[in-house]
Amino acid sequence: MRRTRIKFCGIRRPEDADAAVALGVDAIGLVLVPGAARAVDLTPAAAIRRRLPAFVACVALLRDPQPDWIQQVIEQISPDLLQFHGSEPAALCSGFGLRWLKALPMGEEPRCATTARGGPERPARDEPGQGQAADSGQGMADTQTYAGTNDLERQLAEYRNAAGVVLDGHVPGQPGGQGRSFDWRRVRDWHGPPLILAGGLSADNVSRAIAQATPFAVDVSSGIETDARLRPGIKDFGRMAEFVAAVRQADAATARPMDSHN
Repeated sequence: MRRTRIKFCGIRRPEDADAAVALGVDAIGLVLVPGAARAVDLTPAAAIRRRLPAFVACVALLRDPQPDWIQQVIEQISPDLLQFHGSEPAALCSGFGLRWLKALPMGEEPRCATTARGGPERPARDEPGQGQAADSGQGMADTQTYAGTNDLERQLAEYRNAAGVVLDGHVPGQPGGQGRSFDWRRVRDWHGPPLILAGGLSADNVSRAIAQATPFAVDVSSGIETDARLRPGIKDFGRMAEFVAAVRQADAATARPMDSHN
């Protein structure tokens, strides 16, 4: 049986990193985007990174950073991977001697100002992993259009050397992490780099996401927080545990054969 990897993103507190490790999470994400709601300064980020044991990866999230900032992050934090959420060219992403991930937007401007729940559309948030978790990716195609297949293929060709591609539901040109999912069935026949599914995931819908998209990994932030709007980055241990359990149950239910990324 293949095991879906799990990344907890937007970690700001040492105790949340410890909880992630105790739950068997594969990676944590530190938001190193100055001014973002879940941003963590370099000194506390380095302290969190030092708490991580072997085989738990530290991912540094960046958005359109200057090269000197990337170098500073690498020198002070020693992340295992860099994750780029802006319009960074592949040449920049690969220029620092570390493996890297690239986040790609799967949403476009909505056809109408409603969400899958039928209410007003939430405003864009300002960092990867921010926003309230959506109920599910299924049904979203009725109210929102998505990046075309040709555009996605073009981006995958540009970022073909990435260690993984993070697909989020945000609109091109806007920050990721709006807590908005997309129609996961669009990537059911994925043939790019390892697929990391993000955007609006929670314990309530991650099993559906895994069944529809069979991602290599899932990436969650707001879906494991008590109040993502008022206390962004403050994780809830109960929700963290529920999310991990839901992923494990989904893996057991699908009983997929092991693949080359396992």
